[in-house]
Amino acid sequence: MGSNARMVLLAASLAWAPACGARTGLGTGLASDAGEPDAPAGSDAAGDASAPPKAPRLALGVSHTCAVMLDATVRCWGWNQHGELGDGTTVSRSKPAPVPGLANVRGAAGGYFHTCAALLDGTVQCWGNDGSGQSHLVPTLVPVLKDVQEVTAATSSRARGSRTARSAAGA
Repeated sequence: MGSNARMVLLAASLAWAPACGARTGLGTGLASDAGEPDAPAGSDAAGDASAPPKAPRLALGVSHTCAVMLDATVRCWGWNQHGELGDGTTVSRSKPAPVPGLANVRGAAGGYFHTCAALLDGTVQCWGNDGSGQSHLVPTLVPVLKDVQEVTAATSSRARGSRTARSAAGA
């Protein structure tokens, strides 16, 4: 779990978290340091008829969060200095934004300055800082990985970037 984020995944597949400040954010568009959570958008408690799509899986990086949606797409928000949101920019976002061109996602993992997704076809795509000084602003295929069922990510400064890909391969 990200060191700057605390999240709860409700039975209704909606993310609910106490405010974590401007860097990580809740995905609500608000930057707050309040300790008590607001009701999640789309829940009965929020009374929001324009609820966002439900997210059954979350990937928490150190300062960003991504949600794998029920339609197998990904939306990310938070800090984006290294492209960890995968939206083609380095603009940080306080609301979930789609990761363009990424579909058929089985699961995702957020790392220190990167995110990776395992796709239903067994391939892996990653974006953000790759651990060798390069940032990929959009999802990039990791060609050496095939038949991957799940990805994991490290958040220590000694295990950034490509460590996620090796971890997914079992190395």
